[in-house]
Amino acid sequence: MGSHHLHRRYGSGTEPPEIRLADGPTHCSGRVEILHEQIWGTICDDEWDIEDANVVCHYLGCGSAISAPRGSRFGQGSGPIWLDGVNCTGSESAISKCPAKEWGKHDCTHTEDAGVTCSDPNEVRLANGSNHCSGRVEILHNQQWGTVCDDGWDINNAQVVCRELGCGKAISVPRGAHFGRGRDPIWLDDVKCKGTEAALRDCRLKPWGEHNCNHGEDASAICSELRLVNGTNRCSGRVEIFHDQEWGTVCDDRWGMKQAEVICKEMGCGVALKAPTKAFFGRGSGRIWKDDVNCVGTETLLSECTSSDWGVNNCQHSEDAGVECADPVELRLVNGSSRCSGRVEVFHFQQYGTVCDDGWDLNDAMVVCRNLDCGSPISSPHGARFGQGADPIWLDDVECTGAESTLSECKAKPWGTNNCNHREDAGVVCSDDLRLVNGSNRCSGRIEVRPPHTEQWGTVCDRTWDKNDAEVVCRQLGCGKAGSILSGAHFGQGSGPIWMDNINCKGTEDAITECSANTQGSNDCNHGQDAAVICSDRFITNVANVRLEDGPNACAGRIEVFYQQQWGTVCDDGWDLDDASVVCKQLHCGIALEAPHGARFGRGPDRIWLDDVNCTGSEESLKDCGGRPVGEHNCGHSEDASVVCSGVFQVRLADGPNSCAGRVELEYNGSWISVGDTGWGLAEASVVCRYLGCGAAVNAPVGSTYGMPAGHPLLDGIKCTGHELSLIECQSTAINSKKCICGSYAGASRSYIAFTGRRHRLSSELLTHLLEHTNKLIGCRMAASDKSG
Repeated sequence: MGSHHLHRRYGSGTEPPEIRLADGPTHCSGRVEILHEQIWGTICDDEWDIEDANVVCHYLGCGSAISAPRGSRFGQGSGPIWLDGVNCTGSESAISKCPAKEWGKHDCTHTEDAGVTCSDPNEVRLANGSNHCSGRVEILHNQQWGTVCDDGWDINNAQVVCRELGCGKAISVPRGAHFGRGRDPIWLDDVKCKGTEAALRDCRLKPWGEHNCNHGEDASAICSELRLVNGTNRCSGRVEIFHDQEWGTVCDDRWGMKQAEVICKEMGCGVALKAPTKAFFGRGSGRIWKDDVNCVGTETLLSECTSSDWGVNNCQHSEDAGVECADPVELRLVNGSSRCSGRVEVFHFQQYGTVCDDGWDLNDAMVVCRNLDCGSPISSPHGARFGQGADPIWLDDVECTGAESTLSECKAKPWGTNNCNHREDAGVVCSDDLRLVNGSNRCSGRIEVRPPHTEQWGTVCDRTWDKNDAEVVCRQLGCGKAGSILSGAHFGQGSGPIWMDNINCKGTEDAITECSANTQGSNDCNHGQDAAVICSDRFITNVANVRLEDGPNACAGRIEVFYQQQWGTVCDDGWDLDDASVVCKQLHCGIALEAPHGARFGRGPDRIWLDDVNCTGSEESLKDCGGRPVGEHNCGHSEDASVVCSGVFQVRLADGPNSCAGRVELEYNGSWISVGDTGWGLAEASVVCRYLGCGAAVNAPVGSTYGMPAGHPLLDGIKCTGHELSLIECQSTAINSKKCICGSYAGASRSYIAFTGRRHRLSSELLTHLLEHTNKLIGCRMAASDKSG
């Protein structure tokens, strides 16, 4: 993203602007830069918060602050660091009027440059409502306001609009031109937001102006009219209400925990911790809109509580009421095929960051899926399956039991403490439209489904419910085969609609939605007939993790699998290279060299989970292999199985002008090996550039552009389509076994490739070819030595 700046426009003879935003994705977001002594410089993020960001946004005419990113989210500045310890109340007219250290005094570096993301209300508005936080959704495009069609319009879309306008949380999405018909263009249709985007423009959209609607289908939104000001995070602060186009405060007469509970609920901030009085979070400056607020605690909105009339009070701002809530961790899934799959990101300190995949398993994924109302977890991918994040790695070594409501309740390292990089970003794939409820684990329970375009889960009637139907459910959830087919609300009665009746699956379908059934939601069943299933985890369907212990490195050791919250070993009965190759593949450790028996790397201390494992070698993980039921064996720990994998390669770029260009060289066993250019092009270079975060591939030069190494063997024929996430997914051609590269290699007319990169692992196929070629090279050199001798 190129640098762009935003600042106030001044007429001739007036003072110059003091603030601008640089390198952000929109004109109302970016790194904060301030002008002092005619030099632009940055602001340190020490104590930087939403109130400081609000001053910047208001000054620039960009609405309210959405977030106050720290840690050079928008890149590092290059000038002086002018301000540190900025502490605004939010009501100042300029950042220079906020308390701070002296100009130029700081203990920071440019890795701590502060940023802001503003709502920019000039691009979206709510029309015809009772205030600016409710009404018909309108968006500015090509200098003209237009409406949004309500096809697919839901609470997630409205959530983005409310956040963009600084109007709190979306509470309703009326349809059918609830706030009247617009008269301008219909700019957007089929808007699909995850709910976490900063602006409506960031959601998945059809081309502007393309729609099949009329103004009788104009979308609307009603937002909460609350905000919390001057707190330490978004879930604490002085309570303010928007009324009659003005924000005002609430008097603390009769203020207590019941009122705080309602506000925390309305703001999506979990449970109330405190209900501070006496302007604990500072005095407001506007009207005192409410007094004598009286809630019972069960209301969902503060407006449902009794209180004085608007503006009627006997208070001063020294009595402004406050709230402190237990802010739950905000979650989102990024880069997946739907809102229920993708890279896991959590919101902390006003910034999204990733989760390291160390110890990441299905129990952790279960918490994420439940928190996002996305059904049951299907898988918990490791290794940045959904691409690498770019922000902080907030969590590592997460250990959930699966029963927690948010990741913040799970055991983990302290926030921000990790030994990972973004190649280890954790992911989740949830079932979105299918889940099992009230069972003893994720693979048992009452069956609940959620039809497309609805937000409500419902049950399945047990009439005609049989083994074929249950097989589809278990397969769809990654839970193996159907064990017990249960009826009569075995796991308790549901409370929502009965969405499916007279279901009739063949047993071969991939999803229950593909089965024949009455799906209209109308039937003569009751919740006493809710269908249920217990899926069999006969072949370790719940094993989520594999590790190698007590070996010389990360790719050799005693094989252990994680099941039912406990690590255990694998018996060596029938253990062979096919089984070991699956483990090496699962751990991204190259190819299997050995499958040792007899506790080669010591005896394990815990359970023996697996015996008679029978893999073909083509499986992606041990859970896909055959074997005895988990925990069933006739072994002792003297028979613990082990694995020795070949290990991984490293990649370096040699003789280039910078870290993102040069001759590609691969390291194996201490030897650096160059890569031939046969078939090499932008497709291959693009894969590496994308994986390593060095931008788009500019070119893929061949020939000796970056010099020719002496005496290095070649690996040739790497082929990618350009869509792979990494070189691991690419193919290679075998090296001609009859060709021997000997002493004449240095003068050979060979060319080399150059592209962006630093380190990478190779697929087992590439590794096999390289090992073969290295062996040939050794034999070739020996022959050359004998001849010269």
